[in-house]
Amino acid sequence: MMGTNVKISSEIPCVNCGLRGGKVANLMFPTRPLPLDLLRSPRFPNEGDILDIMQNIKSAQSDMTILDSEISRIHAVLNELRTQRKEAQAYIRSQKALLAPVRRIPEEILGEIFMASGYNVEFSGMNTFVWILPLVCSRWRQVALSLPKLWSNPWIDLKYIIDGNIPITYAQKLFEICINRSGSHPLHIRLTMSESVERSVFLERFILKILSTSKRWETLLIGAESLAIIQETFNTIVPLPLLKVLTIRNRCNLPLLPFDIFSDAPSLEEVNLHVTDEPLQSYIIPWSQITRLTMFSGLPLFGDFFSVLREMTQLVYLDLSGTYFRDHSYYDIPIQPSKTVTLPSVQQFHVRCSLAAIAVAHSFEFPNLKEFFISFSPRTDYHELECIEAINGFIYRSKCSVQMLHFEGSLTDNTDNVILLLSAMNSIIKLIFDCEKASAMMVLNYLTKLDDHENLVILPNLSDLSLENTQKNSLETILALLRVRSCTKHVEEFSYTATPPSCLRQLRLCSMHCSMDDIMELVQISSENGVKLSVG
Repeated sequence: MMGTNVKISSEIPCVNCGLRGGKVANLMFPTRPLPLDLLRSPRFPNEGDILDIMQNIKSAQSDMTILDSEISRIHAVLNELRTQRKEAQAYIRSQKALLAPVRRIPEEILGEIFMASGYNVEFSGMNTFVWILPLVCSRWRQVALSLPKLWSNPWIDLKYIIDGNIPITYAQKLFEICINRSGSHPLHIRLTMSESVERSVFLERFILKILSTSKRWETLLIGAESLAIIQETFNTIVPLPLLKVLTIRNRCNLPLLPFDIFSDAPSLEEVNLHVTDEPLQSYIIPWSQITRLTMFSGLPLFGDFFSVLREMTQLVYLDLSGTYFRDHSYYDIPIQPSKTVTLPSVQQFHVRCSLAAIAVAHSFEFPNLKEFFISFSPRTDYHELECIEAINGFIYRSKCSVQMLHFEGSLTDNTDNVILLLSAMNSIIKLIFDCEKASAMMVLNYLTKLDDHENLVILPNLSDLSLENTQKNSLETILALLRVRSCTKHVEEFSYTATPPSCLRQLRLCSMHCSMDDIMELVQISSENGVKLSVG
């Protein structure tokens, strides 16, 4: 009545040898359900039926116990197999790693790759680039630890450390490890923070530890907030025998008291100031030995800037392209000092076409100026003609022989203004136009449209010309310039006679948007005219 039972057995592979021989225990299962008449009957099972049912339940429970045991055993087998598979995968990876191309790279080249990959040492945790390198493998660790220069660029951003909930003591420990690994190599320090950084004993100890390495500093970038803490807490001159480059940033307009912590820097040559409105007299720096000065400011050059610049008798490089005035009266700056200052040492000058350029042009003479970089900006177009006239006067007054002129930014569409500027620089050998809105056609128009300027010879010595944004119409203009000594070429809405400079020997064209046929024609004509062509 309860049905017959059948035996079910199967074989599983041996865990040790893999041979199929291990059998699952024999299990007894009913082949059919109870009769329907018994299930649908309202009567309670009799004693015989109850004995059969209890026996079936007991047998099934026993089978379930055996099944649970088998399932556990098979799970263990599966887990063991999965573990062995992972081990096999790891073994395969390790064997493949032996054949990896990177293992063919000599350690010297590998070290150069590490150095070229960006190597500021940060202290916000061990997950930054330089800290990860020694953890890759023993070979990489050996190479990384054999490069003191790799560890000589600590960037301590205290705001980032504190905002990331990194304990100051932990960051200090990383700094000490970094300094030890850098050996005796000169250090390139970056120390920045924010006004909101909470002062603490741990912070002062960390800064004191940083200052203790000052005799090895070769370059230093420091924020005004860091300067303020050093100034208020330690108030001492920091010995800087190796310091060559000093960069100070004061983006928060933080007032600074006069400080002399950089006065003991006999090797200091370059100063970069990202300042707002504090006078330069706050920076007690050995100005007379500085050869390179860069100023970044959205506010004016202050009156004491000119007196400081007069002290810089060794100055070779002056960059004011990041500084401009907005209005004469607002800043009350004397545009024309009573006496012009001559700085014969200056050879490179960067300036924005703005009131700052006008102020400097009226105030100084650079008789040995060789390279002139001028930047145009839409914010200062209103003063463009005034600026160009001032620069022309500056060039004529300085009697300098500028050999390289570099235009950059949003160049004016006023041809006369640019021709006026070029007319003061007949000594130019190299001319670079790196302008966002200027096409090569307009640039070449400056060089070829001479009929409207009688007795005006522009750039007779030009031998090296570099142009950006070379579009299709610009290429036609270039071809016209190079094709023949005198030829008429219609481009866009005007015709003109193109007369290439007789000494033009080098032409660089970048960001070209032309067909290959046009480029090949350009190459051929350049070759015929003896002009070396570089295309980017």
